[in-house]
Amino acid sequence: MLEDVKKFADAGDVKRLKYIFVDSLDVDPTFEQYLDDYNYCVKKGLFEPHKNLNAFTDRQADWDDNYWQILKRDLLKNFSRERLDHMRKVAPVVLADKVARLRQERQQQNRQPAAPPISQPSAPVRPASPPPLKSKAEQDRELEAARQKLAQENAAIERQQQEAERRRQENLRQQQNAETAPPKKALGIAPWIAIAAVIAVIIFIVLK
Repeated sequence: MLEDVKKFADAGDVKRLKYIFVDSLDVDPTFEQYLDDYNYCVKKGLFEPHKNLNAFTDRQADWDDNYWQILKRDLLKNFSRERLDHMRKVAPVVLADKVARLRQERQQQNRQPAAPPISQPSAPVRPASPPPLKSKAEQDRELEAARQKLAQENAAIERQQQEAERRRQENLRQQQNAETAPPKKALGIAPWIAIAAVIAVIIFIVLK
């Protein structure tokens, strides 16, 4: 279990927990490394009541990166167990390549070294030492470093999306203002005829 999750859960700091879990499935789409943390938060009753923001879809054809980003943004707004459970189903599809890589790495770590071949007493053969497995603390540190990197990348993406939305809204307002502005009325010929008539009357009176 991650130390930060336990610390924030014990303190009831839901806001910080949101930022950990919103990137958890990017770090580990299998969610195996975070399952204990998830169950601890469930036990503590830290998940929020579910709110209907963007609707879920069960069609895997719609599970793409855009849908994934929407789910992550909604989790920051509403830290519900239902939303995170849905994301646990979507992650292995959207991040299938990373799931395959993690599975392979874990199989290699759990694989037992082969038994040494039978040798003559005069020439014993020692099996090669397997590579040392990473400790739980090392794995947690790597996961935390990956989570922080992803959080920075997501923050940059969020800022870009906000700036694009701001520009879009500004362009929309300018278009609406242009459409609603009253058209300039052209000065017709009728006023000039009236002015000419008045001048003609004045001249006629003066000459008379």
